[in-house]
Amino acid sequence: MKILVVDDEPSIVDAVATALRYEGHDVIEAPNGLRAASTVRKGGIELVIIDVMLPDVHGTEVVRVFGPKEWISRSSSSPRWTQWTTRSQALEQVVTIM
Repeated sequence: MKILVVDDEPSIVDAVATALRYEGHDVIEAPNGLRAASTVRKGGIELVIIDVMLPDVHGTEVVRVFGPKEWISRSSSSPRWTQWTTRSQALEQVVTIM
């Protein structure tokens, strides 16, 4: 599976990417929302794991712009999206959009 991991914390990206690669996935890394958007536009991404709190564009905004409108057709080129944040409130820790 081709997975895009988006976070501005290099240690987090490295840990997640390493674990995914160990499981046999093809991982692309992006440090911010603009790079993530550019990568998704190129196509071929099957899953996007994106931090909510990015320095340039809020992760939720990237999902709003590039996610739902693609899902209407549910074409094979539309990636699935998972958002995360390190906020302490349990409901804010992981939001998965399928």
